[in-house]
Amino acid sequence: MEVQITNPSQPQTSNSLPVPPATQPRSSLTIQKFEVPGASWNEVEQTEKWRALPVRNMDAREYASAAKLVIDYVSTTYCGASEAGTLENTYRECAALFRQKFAGLCTEEIREAFRLAAANRIEANMVAYGGRFTVAMFGDILTAYSNHRAKIVAAIEAEKSASEAEKAEQAKRAAWQAQTELFVQEFEALKTENTKYRKWSDLPAGTDAILRNRGAFDNIPDKDKKFFWLESKRQAVVETRDLAKSGANIIWAIRIVKWCEGNPEDFPEELRPQAEVIYGKMLAFSLLAPFAEQPN
Repeated sequence: MEVQITNPSQPQTSNSLPVPPATQPRSSLTIQKFEVPGASWNEVEQTEKWRALPVRNMDAREYASAAKLVIDYVSTTYCGASEAGTLENTYRECAALFRQKFAGLCTEEIREAFRLAAANRIEANMVAYGGRFTVAMFGDILTAYSNHRAKIVAAIEAEKSASEAEKAEQAKRAAWQAQTELFVQEFEALKTENTKYRKWSDLPAGTDAILRNRGAFDNIPDKDKKFFWLESKRQAVVETRDLAKSGANIIWAIRIVKWCEGNPEDFPEELRPQAEVIYGKMLAFSLLAPFAEQPN
């Protein structure tokens, strides 16, 4: 049984109008604004920028210097810690912890984490009791930030996927439209000289839908349409009978053939889709010039 293709979102058959596949390239954040609960658009854009600068990609010496500066800054500015009250090893351990556990973040996100904690945007304890800044405090704040950040990243990826899917669908439809226009141009030429389609069944699936949408069948006389419809139904039964005789265990085909034998004047509705495909091809073929062999 042939399957009619009537829109570009359906798969191709071996004898159907071509639908070139669309590609879906990855891209940076070039999508329109969208809402992320608990985050401003500026934070969304900043997060996407920072994702390209993870500390795992930094040189060890460069990282050590950058981490020390930002950790010193957040410990005193946001936590009220003092260098006298904080052990020197604490800063080194915080830097080591960040690169080990939060390697996908950039050093600027340490500052962002403490900023959000200070604004009560994330839940974390940032009070340096007795002026002492601890590794546990640092880890607690960065963990809370990472959870917050993960929601933003998930929203970005979901929006990117939706945007890329829409672009791919638009490209697919544009390609299908271009192929359709080429087919219509070729079909018009075949009305004058047909060297391609020897019989109606040679036409690709989807032909009838394209031509019908353009009103190509409007001027075909009703008596001819009636003849083609009756012939299409007969042909659908013949094809099903051939399928049943092919030796394949096609239970539905065998059942329909037996039904037709018992009801020769009736047409099974189960064959209507197949008959409609045949009917469309017959109508289209009737518009073409008689087939002529192409000269060598």
